[in-house]
Amino acid sequence: MIWFDLNNRLTLIKGGFKQQTSLFRSVTTKWQDIHEAFGIKRNIITYDCNYIILKTQNKSATLGETDANFKNFEPHLINALPGFPADWYELIEAQPFDTPILLWKA
Repeated sequence: MIWFDLNNRLTLIKGGFKQQTSLFRSVTTKWQDIHEAFGIKRNIITYDCNYIILKTQNKSATLGETDANFKNFEPHLINALPGFPADWYELIEAQPFDTPILLWKA
């Protein structure tokens, strides 16, 4: 039996990141292709989770604070998108559930 943990899905690569979306599929996003970043807080029955949604011209990547490697990923995100708020977490927390907030725009 093969066990695949979807929470283990963020990998930094040169110039961006790779997100494992299923056992056989991954999506690569380049920092330079991102044109907007939104934040949203969701209630997942037994816990709350904050997400960052990164949008490119033709796709979006949703990254959750509970994703494996997220803590290592976060400084690269802030560095790669000049002007991305370092206090993004507090900005999302201040919003009602399921209310997107624009965090960054190119």
